[in-house]
Amino acid sequence: MLLRLSSKGRLGSMYLIKYLLYILEHKWNVFKVAIKKGHYLHALTHDISKFSGSEFWAYAAYFYKDKEKYKHQFEMAWRHHYFNNKHHWQHWIDREGKPIEIPDQYIEQMIIDWEAMGLKFGGTAKKYYLNNKDKIKLAPKTRINLEIKLGACR
Repeated sequence: MLLRLSSKGRLGSMYLIKYLLYILEHKWNVFKVAIKKGHYLHALTHDISKFSGSEFWAYAAYFYKDKEKYKHQFEMAWRHHYFNNKHHWQHWIDREGKPIEIPDQYIEQMIIDWEAMGLKFGGTAKKYYLNNKDKIKLAPKTRINLEIKLGACR
């Protein structure tokens, strides 16, 4: 049973509900941004893997229970997530650790994701990029394309 009562009569799995609500809010924010930009299919399919057993439990435990205890499981879930979701720049790193070019549609989806996160936490996709660009590994043409789309040219 997904939800079980603890000995105190409270929901022992409330962290799962909290994480589910977080995912649903993010998907709603992505939906709103994606629809505005004409990415209708992405509006519906974004981050579906977060509902999988490979990701859901580890993310929920890490974010809503104990980060130290569930760190390894979270790292495995995160790896699964970006390997299976092409809108993450980490998906486009080759086996030698070098970035490869990202097709335009996935750059657009990455921007949509960042804009949706901005709806939750404040900020914009451009601000997120500028604050993190030194950590984001991108092939040269991809970086130029992304910066043009964000209006963040050097």
